[in-house]
Amino acid sequence: MIYLYIGIIATVLLVFFGVSYSLLGYNMRFQDWIIQYMSAKAMTKNMKEETAIKGTRVWVPHRGRDTRVNVYKPDTDEILPAVFFAHGSDFTDGDADEWDDFCEWFANEFHCVMFSVSYTKIGVHVSTYPQTEIVESVRWFREHCAEYSFDKNRFLMMGIEAGAYLSLIAALHIIQGGIIPSGYIFVNPFIDYTAVSFAQAGMHPDPGALILIGKEKREGRWDEYLNALADANNMMRVYRRPEQAWDLLWKMNDLNEDEKEDRCQLIRWIHERYNDFLGIR
Repeated sequence: MIYLYIGIIATVLLVFFGVSYSLLGYNMRFQDWIIQYMSAKAMTKNMKEETAIKGTRVWVPHRGRDTRVNVYKPDTDEILPAVFFAHGSDFTDGDADEWDDFCEWFANEFHCVMFSVSYTKIGVHVSTYPQTEIVESVRWFREHCAEYSFDKNRFLMMGIEAGAYLSLIAALHIIQGGIIPSGYIFVNPFIDYTAVSFAQAGMHPDPGALILIGKEKREGRWDEYLNALADANNMMRVYRRPEQAWDLLWKMNDLNEDEKEDRCQLIRWIHERYNDFLGIR
């Protein structure tokens, strides 16, 4: 008999919670709360404690949910050029905090202010949203350039993998708004018809540095992209080394002797492009 009572109570509870959840599902405020909760959880999945990052964390206002940006700056009073960086990912993973060591190294190596944007992943928001986060971050920091000691008219846009793709789209929006970056550095970019069509239409921004290291993840896309850039006479300089490790640039430790030499060669090449873009002699 006791099992019968337990079964009745369990059934009543299930029906109650099922009906309640169904009714709430039609409540827009409840749906918005769920979306905001899940978004906030996803955005902090790989986030470090603020005291653990080497940069300075800044929250840039953006459409009701601020964009998290890590800022890295050498210890100097000089007004420096800037680099707006979108970290590597497959669009659905990764976080700017995971690129903390790389960004600190890059800011010191290239003597610049590095703004690392922790863009929203497509599992949280549609794909056009992260591009606008990068765009708004560029605009916001340029408005506050004196506070961050950089020259708002001398900046590069840089991205790795999915971040390179998003930086390309963001760059086009920025240019349409009358802001012209000094150059672009794209590393192992995700390529689809969008980037290729921009090149074919003569809309692809330049000058740029395209770094292709390791084996391509999407067969033939890099070649298609390079051919489209060449046909458009785009000012894109290319460093392509399929025999080198995919993560050679951002791999900071555990390098063998050959990898150390390869990395030094790559860094020298980037320095040459960087100096050209910014007019450094």
